[in-house]
Amino acid sequence: MMGVITSSYMNTSSSLFMSKYMGNIADILTSPLSYFEMVAAMTLGGMARGLIVGVITLFTGFLLMDVHVYSYPIVGFFLFFVSAVFSQLGLITGLIAEKFEHLGIFQTYLITPLVYLGGVFYSTSMLPPFWAKVSLFNPILYMVNGLRYGMLGVGDIELSTAMLTVMISTVVLGSINLYLFKIGYKLRT
Repeated sequence: MMGVITSSYMNTSSSLFMSKYMGNIADILTSPLSYFEMVAAMTLGGMARGLIVGVITLFTGFLLMDVHVYSYPIVGFFLFFVSAVFSQLGLITGLIAEKFEHLGIFQTYLITPLVYLGGVFYSTSMLPPFWAKVSLFNPILYMVNGLRYGMLGVGDIELSTAMLTVMISTVVLGSINLYLFKIGYKLRT
Protein backbone atom coordinates (compact mmCIF):
# COMPACT_ATOMS: atom_id res chain seq x y z
CA MET A 1 0.00 0.00 0.00
CA MET A 2 2.81 2.41 0.85
CA GLY A 3 4.42 1.85 -2.55
CA VAL A 4 1.12 2.52 -4.31
CA ILE A 5 0.58 5.68 -2.26
CA THR A 6 4.02 7.19 -2.79
CA SER A 7 4.31 6.22 -6.46
CA SER A 8 0.87 7.57 -7.39
CA TYR A 9 1.43 10.76 -5.44
CA MET A 10 4.96 11.50 -6.64
CA ASN A 11 4.20 10.74 -10.29
CA THR A 12 1.44 13.30 -10.62
CA SER A 13 2.86 15.93 -8.28
CA SER A 14 6.33 15.96 -9.82
CA SER A 15 5.02 15.71 -13.41
CA LEU A 16 2.66 18.64 -12.98
CA PHE A 17 5.20 20.69 -11.06
CA MET A 18 7.89 20.12 -13.67
CA SER A 19 5.44 21.00 -16.45
CA LYS A 20 4.74 24.29 -14.69
CA TYR A 21 8.42 24.90 -13.95
CA MET A 22 9.60 24.16 -17.50
CA GLY A 23 6.71 26.11 -19.03
CA ASN A 24 5.32 23.28 -21.12
CA ILE A 25 2.04 23.30 -19.17
CA ALA A 26 0.97 25.84 -21.79
CA ASP A 27 1.10 23.06 -24.42
CA ILE A 28 -1.30 20.98 -22.37
CA LEU A 29 -3.64 23.90 -21.66
CA THR A 30 -3.82 24.93 -25.34
CA SER A 31 -4.49 21.40 -26.54
CA PRO A 32 -8.03 20.51 -27.64
CA LEU A 33 -8.51 18.43 -24.48
CA SER A 34 -11.23 19.36 -22.02
CA TYR A 35 -10.25 20.05 -18.42
CA PHE A 36 -11.82 16.73 -17.46
CA GLU A 37 -9.62 14.92 -19.97
CA MET A 38 -6.50 16.72 -18.72
CA VAL A 39 -7.21 15.78 -15.10
CA ALA A 40 -8.17 12.23 -16.08
CA ALA A 41 -5.01 11.73 -18.16
CA MET A 42 -2.71 12.97 -15.41
CA THR A 43 -4.58 10.92 -12.82
CA LEU A 44 -4.42 7.77 -14.95
CA GLY A 45 -0.67 8.26 -15.42
CA GLY A 46 -0.16 8.37 -11.66
CA MET A 47 -2.48 5.44 -11.16
CA ALA A 48 -0.59 3.37 -13.72
CA ARG A 49 2.69 3.93 -11.91
CA GLY A 50 1.13 3.21 -8.52
CA LEU A 51 -0.59 0.04 -9.72
CA ILE A 52 2.57 -1.23 -11.41
CA VAL A 53 4.52 -0.75 -8.17
CA GLY A 54 1.73 -2.43 -6.18
CA VAL A 55 1.51 -5.43 -8.50
CA ILE A 56 5.30 -5.85 -8.61
CA THR A 57 5.44 -5.68 -4.81
CA LEU A 58 2.66 -8.26 -4.48
CA PHE A 59 4.32 -10.53 -7.07
CA THR A 60 7.64 -10.25 -5.22
CA GLY A 61 5.83 -11.27 -2.05
CA PHE A 62 4.48 -14.35 -3.85
CA LEU A 63 8.02 -15.27 -4.93
CA LEU A 64 9.65 -14.79 -1.54
CA MET A 65 6.93 -15.96 0.85
CA ASP A 66 3.87 -18.11 1.05
CA VAL A 67 1.31 -15.32 0.51
CA HIS A 68 -2.39 -16.12 0.38
CA VAL A 69 -4.86 -13.52 -0.82
CA TYR A 70 -8.37 -13.70 0.63
CA SER A 71 -10.04 -11.81 -2.24
CA TYR A 72 -8.33 -10.60 -5.40
CA PRO A 73 -11.29 -8.38 -6.43
CA ILE A 74 -11.19 -6.54 -3.10
CA VAL A 75 -7.40 -6.13 -3.28
CA GLY A 76 -7.73 -4.85 -6.85
CA PHE A 77 -10.53 -2.47 -5.86
CA PHE A 78 -8.48 -0.88 -3.09
CA LEU A 79 -5.27 -0.71 -5.11
CA PHE A 80 -7.21 0.99 -7.92
CA PHE A 81 -9.00 3.56 -5.76
CA VAL A 82 -6.08 4.27 -3.42
CA SER A 83 -3.89 4.98 -6.44
CA ALA A 84 -6.62 7.29 -7.77
CA VAL A 85 -6.92 9.16 -4.47
CA PHE A 86 -3.20 9.77 -4.18
CA SER A 87 -2.83 10.67 -7.84
CA GLN A 88 -5.50 13.31 -7.23
CA LEU A 89 -3.70 14.55 -4.11
CA GLY A 90 -0.50 14.70 -6.14
CA LEU A 91 -2.22 16.94 -8.70
CA ILE A 92 -3.41 19.30 -5.99
CA THR A 93 0.08 19.44 -4.51
CA GLY A 94 1.62 19.96 -7.95
CA LEU A 95 -0.70 22.91 -8.48
CA ILE A 96 -0.02 24.46 -5.08
CA ALA A 97 3.77 23.90 -5.00
CA GLU A 98 5.96 26.85 -5.84
CA LYS A 99 9.30 25.09 -5.23
CA PHE A 100 10.34 21.50 -5.73
CA GLU A 101 10.82 21.10 -1.97
CA HIS A 102 7.10 21.79 -1.45
CA LEU A 103 6.25 18.43 -3.03
CA GLY A 104 7.98 16.59 -0.20
CA ILE A 105 6.38 18.66 2.56
CA PHE A 106 2.94 17.19 1.92
CA GLN A 107 4.29 13.66 1.86
CA THR A 108 6.53 14.09 4.91
CA TYR A 109 4.20 16.01 7.19
CA LEU A 110 0.78 14.71 6.16
CA ILE A 111 0.83 11.39 4.31
CA THR A 112 3.52 9.65 6.39
CA PRO A 113 2.02 10.50 9.81
CA LEU A 114 -1.46 9.53 8.61
CA VAL A 115 -0.09 6.21 7.36
CA TYR A 116 1.58 5.46 10.69
CA LEU A 117 -1.57 6.49 12.58
CA GLY A 118 -3.84 4.64 10.14
CA GLY A 119 -3.67 1.21 11.69
CA VAL A 120 -0.85 -0.10 9.53
CA PHE A 121 1.08 -1.58 12.43
CA TYR A 122 -1.74 -2.17 14.90
CA SER A 123 -5.42 -2.84 15.18
CA THR A 124 -7.55 0.11 16.25
CA SER A 125 -9.18 -2.23 18.76
CA MET A 126 -5.91 -1.98 20.72
CA LEU A 127 -6.35 1.78 21.16
CA PRO A 128 -8.10 3.44 24.10
CA PRO A 129 -11.72 4.34 23.19
CA PHE A 130 -10.98 8.05 22.69
CA TRP A 131 -8.10 7.42 20.26
CA ALA A 132 -10.05 4.70 18.48
CA LYS A 133 -12.76 7.29 17.74
CA VAL A 134 -10.19 9.89 16.67
CA SER A 135 -8.59 7.42 14.27
CA LEU A 136 -11.93 7.09 12.44
CA PHE A 137 -11.27 10.55 10.97
CA ASN A 138 -8.11 9.29 9.27
CA PRO A 139 -9.01 8.32 5.68
CA ILE A 140 -5.94 6.10 5.38
CA LEU A 141 -7.39 3.88 8.12
CA TYR A 142 -10.17 2.90 5.71
CA MET A 143 -7.72 2.28 2.86
CA VAL A 144 -5.41 0.14 4.97
CA ASN A 145 -8.26 -1.86 6.47
CA GLY A 146 -9.84 -2.43 3.08
CA LEU A 147 -6.60 -3.82 1.71
CA ARG A 148 -6.06 -5.83 4.91
CA TYR A 149 -9.51 -7.35 4.46
CA GLY A 150 -8.72 -8.22 0.85
CA MET A 151 -5.45 -9.87 1.85
CA LEU A 152 -6.40 -11.54 5.16
CA GLY A 153 -10.19 -11.54 5.33
CA VAL A 154 -10.23 -9.46 8.54
CA GLY A 155 -10.32 -5.75 9.30
CA ASP A 156 -11.30 -3.18 11.93
CA ILE A 157 -13.64 -1.26 9.63
CA GLU A 158 -16.69 -2.60 7.84
CA LEU A 159 -15.73 -3.32 4.23
CA SER A 160 -18.63 -1.39 2.69
CA THR A 161 -17.70 1.70 4.74
CA ALA A 162 -14.09 1.47 3.60
CA MET A 163 -15.13 1.04 -0.04
CA LEU A 164 -17.53 3.97 0.10
CA THR A 165 -14.90 6.17 1.75
CA VAL A 166 -12.30 5.63 -0.97
CA MET A 167 -14.84 6.07 -3.77
CA ILE A 168 -16.16 9.33 -2.29
CA SER A 169 -12.60 10.56 -1.71
CA THR A 170 -11.77 9.91 -5.36
CA VAL A 171 -14.82 11.81 -6.61
CA VAL A 172 -14.34 14.76 -4.23
CA LEU A 173 -10.63 15.15 -5.04
CA GLY A 174 -11.31 14.75 -8.76
CA SER A 175 -13.94 17.51 -8.56
CA ILE A 176 -11.51 19.80 -6.73
CA ASN A 177 -8.86 19.19 -9.40
CA LEU A 178 -11.34 19.79 -12.18
CA TYR A 179 -12.34 23.10 -10.58
CA LEU A 180 -8.70 24.15 -10.07
CA PHE A 181 -7.89 23.38 -13.70
CA LYS A 182 -10.96 25.28 -14.92
CA ILE A 183 -10.00 28.42 -13.02
CA GLY A 184 -6.34 27.97 -14.01
CA TYR A 185 -5.13 27.96 -10.42
CA LYS A 186 -1.37 28.67 -10.60
CA LEU A 187 -1.34 27.36 -14.16
CA ARG A 188 -1.50 30.56 -16.12
CA THR A 189 1.15 33.17 -15.51
